[in-house]
Amino acid sequence: MILDLAHVGERLPYTACFPCPNDVRSLLSFLFKTLHGSFLIVLRRVVMFCAFIGILRWMTTGTNLMLEQELTRLFSVKRRMPSPYRGQPRLFFGTGRLTQGEDYDWDGQKRNRPPDRPLLIFQYTFGGYGLFSRGNKQHHMQKGRAFFAVIPSAHVYKLPPESPGWNFFYLTFQHPHTVNRIAAALEQHSGVIEVDEHHPLIKKSADLIRLTQNGVFADSYEEEAHILDWMCAAERELREPAASRKESHVWQKRVLAVLNKNPGAPPSIEELAAYFDLSRSHFTRIFKEKTGDSPAAFITQFRVHKIEQDLRLTGKTLVEIADDHGYGDISRLCKVFRKTYGMTPGAYRKLICRRADDADGGTR
Repeated sequence: MILDLAHVGERLPYTACFPCPNDVRSLLSFLFKTLHGSFLIVLRRVVMFCAFIGILRWMTTGTNLMLEQELTRLFSVKRRMPSPYRGQPRLFFGTGRLTQGEDYDWDGQKRNRPPDRPLLIFQYTFGGYGLFSRGNKQHHMQKGRAFFAVIPSAHVYKLPPESPGWNFFYLTFQHPHTVNRIAAALEQHSGVIEVDEHHPLIKKSADLIRLTQNGVFADSYEEEAHILDWMCAAERELREPAASRKESHVWQKRVLAVLNKNPGAPPSIEELAAYFDLSRSHFTRIFKEKTGDSPAAFITQFRVHKIEQDLRLTGKTLVEIADDHGYGDISRLCKVFRKTYGMTPGAYRKLICRRADDADGGTR
């Protein structure tokens, strides 16, 4: 038998043969191209993620500045405004814009407040930071953090020397039922919370300040109803676990993402529910449980906020604004806007213009 050795190599599989130099170069070239392509894909994703984070921070900062500017505009040059009714005021509020080195140091046991008539303070940080101490724990009150404190009690809040400054708004309550309820909740809580501008408690705080400052309550009962509404939101925030609060923010942001796709014609509750593959009743129940607001109330707040922006930032007529936001006629627009701001859109625009003129006059 004669073996034909000339063709043995052809019948062997490629992997059983030693590669020649050309094959090695081809293999290295293939590996380089593959790894280079993978690296570019990873790099592209990192750049996109960083861009997304930057946009998210810009949007958050923009919202933060809008609320701060609105409250500052409301207070004008005054830093402490009492509620406008005769007798003992039940609510004070104001803003602080502290600079580095400014003397700001409050001890809750040295405020000359009788124990039988305690006060409640709620203070929310816009920027910079301060320190809040209660018990043996000290908290850095940076942007997005707020604290509750009862006076008199063992606590201190101050501007430390190393801080670049501290911007905030505060509410001070003398309403006995509100003070007692929140004081009871604080027995099991540090008194410090972390919330964003979209949180119901911050929205209710801004509404309470806006309505009181504009003096539009029909009577003291209507003022008290808004104070009690704020109290319920504050107590819910103090007594709910952190996981529940985060879930609330997630639901709000998911719905806001849908509403912002077409602000002028937001979807109905049925359409929103379908977007999340839920029935109307199931969606309404879950949203109410997670956020404390009904979907209808949340959508109305969103629309009124957009209307307020148009009144403040554009020269559109009320007819144009009503059409742009799907209300059809001015009477419906006025009815919805009045429920939140306590005045008609036209009166609100005049008030903004008057305050802008006063501010311009004060700087001349």
